[in-house]
Amino acid sequence: MAASLICSETVSRVSSVLHRDVRQFGKKYMFDSNEETCWNSDQGGSQWVVLEFPQPVRVSEVKLEFQGGFSGKTCRLEGCMKEGEFKKFSDFYPENNNSLQISFAALSQAAVFWPVYFQYNLLLSPWHLEWSNFPQSLRSAD
Repeated sequence: MAASLICSETVSRVSSVLHRDVRQFGKKYMFDSNEETCWNSDQGGSQWVVLEFPQPVRVSEVKLEFQGGFSGKTCRLEGCMKEGEFKKFSDFYPENNNSLQISFAALSQAAVFWPVYFQYNLLLSPWHLEWSNFPQSLRSAD
């Protein structure tokens, strides 16, 4: 089983927070492992999450969970090396349920990048997100 890449030095940014209520719906709830909390975006078109890792990482899978009724319809994973241009790695289409979903596990090559741009199209999005990686021996990118 792959270990999570999220650490205390990982910087996250989001497109919005529902009613700007960061105490109840803020981005910190994406990674708190509590099923009672989640990040909620505000209403609008495309919403996004950016994760900036403290060092280059290899991502082999993404696990996410949307609250039923609020899943993204079309989602895209992009990444780049620090200061580089974002490159699209994959589109995906999550199911509209509360189940933990794993995407990108079947990629032929893992994405290697520092900042990650995750975009999805929906009106409201309560969800949790976990990024996983290859074994320790493959963590560092050249």
